[in-house]
Amino acid sequence: MKKWLVASIVCSVLILPMGAWGADSGLPDAVPSDLPFPAGASLDVTTSPMSGGKQYVVSFSFSGDADAVYENFKKYAASHGYEIGMETDHRFASTQGPSRKGLTVTVRDMGPVSIGTVSVLVPSN
Repeated sequence: MKKWLVASIVCSVLILPMGAWGADSGLPDAVPSDLPFPAGASLDVTTSPMSGGKQYVVSFSFSGDADAVYENFKKYAASHGYEIGMETDHRFASTQGPSRKGLTVTVRDMGPVSIGTVSVLVPSN
């Protein structure tokens, strides 16, 4: 079963070059196209319906400074009207911003490769 699960995850990865954001980027329209993903990041986008809205999760991997990437996301949040509701030493930020959209960012340094997730919660109208 674990072999099947790994194969399923590998098959769902969508790799997008940095700078390809916009209408043809592969990101759902509800995910801000100007999020500061690091150059060369590999992205995997999933969408989940939730009570009262939809959640979009963009998982990404990259090489480079995880702290700098996290700080770029914090600066993005602050400059786009999001308020950080909780932050821990694990580099986790949860925010709520314009149009009641929620934004959660996690970035982890895993050695030679770092990983992150950006979750955008969009309430129903």
